[in-house]
Amino acid sequence: MTEEYILSSQGTEIKRIAKNTNGKTQIKLEGLTPYKNYEEGLFTINNGVNNVKSPAFKTKEERGVILDVARRYYSLSAIKIVVDTIAAYGGEYLQLHFSDNDGFTIASDFLGQNDATLNNGKYLTKDEVSELVRYCSANKVMIIPDFDMPAHSKGWLDLLTLKDPTLATTVKSDFSDSVLNYWDYSTVVEALRPMIEEVAKMFRQTDIPNQRFNIGGDEVAGASSSQDSFVNFMNHYSDVVESQGYKVTMWNDCLKSGLPNLKKNIGVLYWKQSYTSEGNDYGLTAQAIGDAGYNLYNCNFYSLVFLPQSKFEMGDIEWQQDFIVSKYKVESVCHYDNTYEVVETDKFRGTALTFWSEGSIGMTEQEVLDQIIPLIETYLKI
Repeated sequence: MTEEYILSSQGTEIKRIAKNTNGKTQIKLEGLTPYKNYEEGLFTINNGVNNVKSPAFKTKEERGVILDVARRYYSLSAIKIVVDTIAAYGGEYLQLHFSDNDGFTIASDFLGQNDATLNNGKYLTKDEVSELVRYCSANKVMIIPDFDMPAHSKGWLDLLTLKDPTLATTVKSDFSDSVLNYWDYSTVVEALRPMIEEVAKMFRQTDIPNQRFNIGGDEVAGASSSQDSFVNFMNHYSDVVESQGYKVTMWNDCLKSGLPNLKKNIGVLYWKQSYTSEGNDYGLTAQAIGDAGYNLYNCNFYSLVFLPQSKFEMGDIEWQQDFIVSKYKVESVCHYDNTYEVVETDKFRGTALTFWSEGSIGMTEQEVLDQIIPLIETYLKI
């Protein structure tokens, strides 16, 4: 049982707060900052009878799912089942990871990938993406395009090489076919602007406030010793995405000495502290990134990541459910020396349960769904 109130400030309705009968007030709110403490009396509560000052309360963290559809194809119907589950259990978003070294699984005029029919088994057509966006909006689920650069880019670079080999040579690094030449960040981002804008327009939800777009930035070769170029690339990429109406996030692991130059409005998905030591530089802690003023989303590599595999049986999934429940804490992050370290910062805004797909090749779509849907339900019910 809950009681619902209208919060208003200076006579303007904000949104609803649901107050549990046991007195707890850490409740999901729309329109207010997630996972933030609000002081007593900050708002006026109108419960339909009278106006009283609001109690102190804390908004609920955002929770969502990151789904890797780049390494294996997911049909529109399968993705809708994931959206249904997120919506049914009070989640806020689906982050769709459609671009990686193994594939680029959405249609693109820029890349010349636009001739397939519906449910083609290779990529989502533009009509299917449009339907997915409409479906997410109807279910009040934010869809977050996850277009990872400057690394993890081989899937779409292979397509670009076929369509425009000269441009592919211009934007690609000279040492890897999966990494962009981020040292020439301005030239590369401008050359790719039409592709970025095409993707941004495909996924735009004008009815979802503060829709996000993840720009990647993880596992970038050379980034530790080229922080200025790396951060400048991410800033330029962010500018293009923001111009399309999105808020921007990126992964944490390549952020090091260049952090002070990163745009302050870029949110950081914290999956793990870098384990590859370059001069004993393990990368920044979540504490350091939060203290620098950046919003954080916890994607703990140990407790909030799962790779579906054919070897798993129902008992394994049940064990994973118990594990998620036992380890879940918004502030418990994966550092190199403590994979469940609790950090004290007020910059956490949410968490994500991530499903990477490299272990599921050869599984049927239903077999994959049978493993991930119970985990999503468990995570969202905590």
